[in-house]
Amino acid sequence: MRKGHFPLSDLPAWCIFNGIALAGVRVADTESRGLGLVAERDLKDENDELPALLTVPKELILSAVGVEEYAKENKDFRQLLDAAGHQVETTDPLWSIIELISASLVR
Repeated sequence: MRKGHFPLSDLPAWCIFNGIALAGVRVADTESRGLGLVAERDLKDENDELPALLTVPKELILSAVGVEEYAKENKDFRQLLDAAGHQVETTDPLWSIIELISASLVR
């Protein structure tokens, strides 16, 4: 296994370690839709109010705004960001899930 890559089965432990609460969902690699969160129970309740499926601490949300704010504080990071062209690509499945979660929370 390459450094920085973890099996999907490690994500629940990583979530606990980082203060992410998964409520009634599990991480799965589905055949038809790829990686994602799958509900463990029916999500409808009597009030038609959907419960929060996960809670992510603000400091774990990686966003363009957060990156730019950090780059303002750290000149070395700014140089690295400028040299990298502000783009990072990864094929790590855990990172893919984190990106999906972040994107869904930023709306």
